Amino acid sequence: MRSFIRVFSLVFVALALCSGTALALGTLVTQEGTNVTASRTLIVRHAERIQIATQVKYGAATDNMIWLIAIPNFNRPIDEGVRVEAFANDALSELDALSRPSLAGQCDDEPNGMTQEILQAESFGPGLDMRPATQFYSAAEIEAGELNEYITGQGFEISDSLADNISQVVNQNFMFVSVRLNIGDLGVPRVDPIISVSYPADRGSNQKIALRPLNDVTGEIADILIWVLDTEGAQMNLATEPMPFEEVEFISSNETNYTAAFDSFVGVRQTQMFVVENAGAIDQQSIADEMLSTAMSESGSTYLTRMRARMLPAALRANAAFVTLRGSNAAGYDRTHTVQGFNCATAMPDSGMDDPMSDGGVAADGGEDSDGGVTPITRGDGGLAMDGGSTGGSASGGCLASAGTSNLPFVFLLLLLVGLPLTTRRTRR
Repeated sequence: MRSFIRVFSLVFVALALCSGTALALGTLVTQEGTNVTASRTLIVRHAERIQIATQVKYGAATDNMIWLIAIPNFNRPIDEGVRVEAFANDALSELDALSRPSLAGQCDDEPNGMTQEILQAESFGPGLDMRPATQFYSAAEIEAGELNEYITGQGFEISDSLADNISQVVNQNFMFVSVRLNIGDLGVPRVDPIISVSYPADRGSNQKIALRPLNDVTGEIADILIWVLDTEGAQMNLATEPMPFEEVEFISSNETNYTAAFDSFVGVRQTQMFVVENAGAIDQQSIADEMLSTAMSESGSTYLTRMRARMLPAALRANAAFVTLRGSNAAGYDRTHTVQGFNCATAMPDSGMDDPMSDGGVAADGGEDSDGGVTPITRGDGGLAMDGGSTGGSASGGCLASAGTSNLPFVFLLLLLVGLPLTTRRTRR
């Protein structure tokens, strides 16, 4: 049964990945319709406020943009303590180097010198060296049409779908921080914009975060990386679990199948989950970036949790549209792992006869977690709903094909995946 679930999840991932790039946290309004391709966000819990430093990568280059970031609503943002500041690209890059998965290969329980650091993206940056032009729009102001007037006044158009999605976010009692960027004025070909927003929030309170995309994008993967600095661990109200490594292995001397295994793991839950890639206390004295060190000093938060998600648009428009950040007493989780090396010597003749039920795969029979905790999320009958409540794209979340496109490659891919051997290789950790 577990082997069947694994094959099923691989088919699910294939359907998800056959389209193009990604969308993620935050929305860009541009002339070219440029979309966010990945986002990384640091959340720092202070005693009486929360700080969110977020950065996005985008696809096609653009000279002008408005970046919309949703935060909980404040009727008088400035008077009530909402603040926007510049933040360093290097601070997030240092966090990434400290926390990203680090894999080492081995053959027959012996290290073979193969290594790989798992990067979310090739690189982020350059960021912004200054605080960009920023405006707040409360829920009441948005409903009065002020955000629409600002966007059109800057020369951008508002589609019906964008206007509707903004209304959906506002209906959840969120407001928007609008960041205006003219790339040409910065004297660089492009930037990956980064900003820090802080607002009042007690350390122990659960915090709602808007992930719902505003652009009408379908069939792509949202690559979202979130770090949380607090005095304890952190988790989301969706399933939040460590990454399993039974299926991870080197596929060349310096590359593993980590991303494919990640997508297979989250595919069993229709991508509606966060994967813990690292958790534990960090030594502030070892932090080189001054802005990051200052945030730790002012907050007293030195426990870092790294969570990553790769979600389908259907998930972001349904159960994962608005997630809740909460504390966790889960044990720490190391970022270093040992996995099967590439091109190891042939195993013993009977090594291919393992019991398929001993593969340590992901069980799909967990009941629904009523409090949104860390247990697997499934339907009440243990089934795997594929529509995810999507309001965009096909109901299956699969690839979109033109009327003149043959389905033969897709059928071949499906048959190939279903025909995969149901036994699994045992790897050493």
